[in-house]
Amino acid sequence: MCAVRAHNSLKQLEALQACRLHLKRQPPADRGAMSEHTTRHSILRTEMLADDGRAEAVSLRVFCRRRGHSVPVAECMGCERLQHATLSADVELSSIECDGACDVLLPSDGGSEPVGAILSGRVVCVSEDMPVTDVVANMVSLGMEDAPVIDSEGRYFGVIRESGLVISDKTASAKSALTRSAAVFEGDTVYDAVVRMARTHQREIPVLSGNGVVVGVLRDVDAIKWLTQARERR
Repeated sequence: MCAVRAHNSLKQLEALQACRLHLKRQPPADRGAMSEHTTRHSILRTEMLADDGRAEAVSLRVFCRRRGHSVPVAECMGCERLQHATLSADVELSSIECDGACDVLLPSDGGSEPVGAILSGRVVCVSEDMPVTDVVANMVSLGMEDAPVIDSEGRYFGVIRESGLVISDKTASAKSALTRSAAVFEGDTVYDAVVRMARTHQREIPVLSGNGVVVGVLRDVDAIKWLTQARERR
């Protein structure tokens, strides 16, 4: 059974509209009847910017421990393990709660946790066809150091880095100006991601689904915070 809070400020997003229509068909439930094994999962939002800086496309996904990969939020709505969903304009306040009684228990050091399971928030990407001058303008406006470059299906090509970027051709596209940056898959462990960032001297690293779609970005400070908290819980 599912109880849902949805906020009108997201109704302009086509992907979420479809999800909300699905959510409305779910009957309300008594929150007090939730299982003691309930686990909360962050909703991951991927945005692709238009030339004017507005979100052109939005993907909402949740990392499913049972499957070992992320799934669309709308798909979660049909899962028998779903217990509660909260959708908000602030993605940090959005979450999915499900019965985690069957989740595999991993070592408590936190390093063996799948990267996808510790992601949260939003990742802002740019289209491969966006003029690089518009990319830079959007990055400055949003305070971004790196911008993942994706195609219309969300597949990852590389990143545009503000530092060291020299624009010799103002008509160049993002794809022609990107850096072939390393990435990790959502099923890789936190330790694997930290090692990859250290070896490639990256402060943040894109996280991809099995088919190469960007689902989030792991930052070094977030990984260190996660590992520290896991050690303190031991």
